[in-house]
Amino acid sequence: TIWRSYRLLNNKQENIQLDPPIIVKYIRLNIKQMKINSCFQLEFFGCIFTDGVVSYSMLQGSNQLEDDTYDGQYNIKHRYLYDGLGQLSDGQTGPDDHEDLHSFQWVGWRKPRSTKHNHSIEILFKFDTLRNFSRITIHANNYYLKKIYVFRSVIIEFINNNNNNNNSSTLIKYNHQHDDQFEMARPIMIDLKYHIASQLKIHLYFDGNWILIISTTSSEIDIGSSHHRYATIGSSHPYLIYTNGNISSPHHSKLMSTTSLLRSPSRSLQYHIEGVCGNSSYGTQRLFNFDLNQNQFIPSHKINIKRQIDNRHQILGGGEICQGELQVNQSLIPITIRRLLPNASVQSKISFFNEISLLSSLCHPNIIHAYGFCSEPSISLLIESCDKSTIDLYQYLQNYKQEQPMETILYTTTVFFASQVSSALAYLESLHIYHRDIATRNCLVSIDLHIKLHDLAMCNEIYADDYVLVTVGNDIKTRRPIRWCAWETICLNRFTSKSDVFSFGVLLWEILTMAERPHSLFDDEQVLFNLRNSNHCLIIPSYADDLIDLILSCWNKCDYDRPSFYQLNDFLSQKQQQQQLLTMKSDNYQQID
Repeated sequence: TIWRSYRLLNNKQENIQLDPPIIVKYIRLNIKQMKINSCFQLEFFGCIFTDGVVSYSMLQGSNQLEDDTYDGQYNIKHRYLYDGLGQLSDGQTGPDDHEDLHSFQWVGWRKPRSTKHNHSIEILFKFDTLRNFSRITIHANNYYLKKIYVFRSVIIEFINNNNNNNNSSTLIKYNHQHDDQFEMARPIMIDLKYHIASQLKIHLYFDGNWILIISTTSSEIDIGSSHHRYATIGSSHPYLIYTNGNISSPHHSKLMSTTSLLRSPSRSLQYHIEGVCGNSSYGTQRLFNFDLNQNQFIPSHKINIKRQIDNRHQILGGGEICQGELQVNQSLIPITIRRLLPNASVQSKISFFNEISLLSSLCHPNIIHAYGFCSEPSISLLIESCDKSTIDLYQYLQNYKQEQPMETILYTTTVFFASQVSSALAYLESLHIYHRDIATRNCLVSIDLHIKLHDLAMCNEIYADDYVLVTVGNDIKTRRPIRWCAWETICLNRFTSKSDVFSFGVLLWEILTMAERPHSLFDDEQVLFNLRNSNHCLIIPSYADDLIDLILSCWNKCDYDRPSFYQLNDFLSQKQQQQQLLTMKSDNYQQID
């Protein structure tokens, strides 16, 4: 037990900051009465540490970039830390600017001037037992404006307690591409190919004058255990694999991390669903990796910008959206270009970086996908765009409405389109990603009636009236599609997959009513009043009797009472299969006649 004394001066109330914070399970307060004053003694009882890593050893960081929370031994002569844990194992990530004193601080080393080109920093991690390592994530700084770069390469040694003689088969080398375009910090994820070891020795090689890291996380399986245990250095990283129902198809197969780390540009930007370029942006609490080696770089001479999309209602700013063409071999493909403006703020750059990281990771046949990015003349993301034969689902329904279709056809159409949208949303749900702007206007319909989910309706002037300026949080003005929103997104500013489920119920109602406007008899103030009082009433057409209960369940007040997209997609897929069987039987009867 270590006791620390704090004395209050002049009998004034003072706040005592515990830096670093102390994680405890119980707190015991002892009060000792003195002759004049009282003494309060606090005892903190910690939690059992089960993360697997026992200690790490390394050279102490340079001045003002030291590992201040390290709790092990320190060799002052050699400036060497050993037999302890500190900042690299707490799972916290830091700001892009290492001089920002209001955030968690980095651990950094300056490259000695007298060393050779291949000088490296060594970090040795020791674990409690043999482990099967699948991946390691190193959160590194790349503030190149001050000569700080992500390491040039990493060599990882796998050491067994029983055998410290390493050979080539126990080494993995990772080379990182030099990046002087993005100054944002990032997680570097390295595949460890399921090597078995009880210790990891990491060699970080300099790419510039400095190396700054703040968190190192590994994913591994405890050897000898009957179940997978994701013990980590920091936060846990379980996995999900999506195969689009086709195990043999590698194109739609992705290994995705579902960690709960949050990389957020700023507190104020969290109140907005609007992205930097004016589109509605996805939300998540996952940590994404953006690797220049794995993302498609497209040279600027292959891009032809046709026109800029004017968005007069944009609030955040910092970017713009253009329509253009991408040259692939001898053909031209229509694309949407999201481009960061040269004068964009640091927060806008971080937000745009997150958007690129998220959209580049998605791979689903019912979601618009990203072709790649371009860095000239400014950072741009190139996204799949619709051709002249493609319209959004709202316009499709409006055109179809003029033909006055039969109710049975309307029901069939609803199930057909909804099953595709729910498939895309179930995929996002499995990755802990939420769309935040589910509506028919954000669903593209191709000429073969294939649905693709996108997020550009917010920057389309046609739908400007669907987004209302509301006040959330600390008097922050933001645009929200209030007629499609769940109450908690307005009152609590809380977005989850279950708030997307609420909006999906409104989308089903839109298709059944041939794109009627939700709550069309109420003005915006009345809609907001009803939302804040958890009142939601839309009349569902009677011919969709077996969908009524499903839609009403999407609108449950408590989000945990709403179904998941997995359940919704399963239900709608079964309905779709039943309709296909009925169609086949009907065709057979006609042939017999």
